[in-house]
Amino acid sequence: MGIQATAKRVAGGWLLNGNKVMITNGTLAEVYCVLVKTGDQELSVFVVDKDMPGFAFGKRENFIGLRGTPIGEIFLTDVRVADDHLLGQVGQGGVIGDHAHDDARILMGAVLSGIMQHALSLAAKYANERTALGTPIGQMQAIQRKLADIKINQETTQLLWERAAFAKRRGSRIRSWLRWRRPTARARRWLPATTRCRCTPVMATPTTTRWPI
Repeated sequence: MGIQATAKRVAGGWLLNGNKVMITNGTLAEVYCVLVKTGDQELSVFVVDKDMPGFAFGKRENFIGLRGTPIGEIFLTDVRVADDHLLGQVGQGGVIGDHAHDDARILMGAVLSGIMQHALSLAAKYANERTALGTPIGQMQAIQRKLADIKINQETTQLLWERAAFAKRRGSRIRSWLRWRRPTARARRWLPATTRCRCTPVMATPTTTRWPI
């Protein structure tokens, strides 16, 4: 189990110790749901306030994109919390974390789909404006293939997060069908080069899309 942060039961509550990295809204949020070990193979979640004694922030990551949501470290040094700061029951940390990640995947899919759509718009605009030997490069087959690859990736991502959101709305278990596998040898022949070495969603198979130049 990779998690090293711990919570030890003490009189009147729990004592939390450990460091947490790559925390969404780290250094920005005021309240955090912290996943810690309450046993050798047991995880639990505690609600912690940034103003509690022993709570401290570490570095903030400097990412290329998605800079509107800071990612940072938090340090817990003998942070004492009462029993009512336990979220759910002792040992339910894995289930709670899985549900949180399911929601995050849906939201991230929507964000990334929008980013790819904007990138495609910029690329298509440039291909129409840039000329080579008096001809717009958008009329060249090699450039059209690149734009088509971007569109395939964007459509695949959009199908995946919309399907996940639909399942979530119906109360279905997202993880029961959101499975990933490597592309088959046949699929790798027509998948865009940017995705051939990555996992491909089973439920959202890319289809060839013509992009008007």
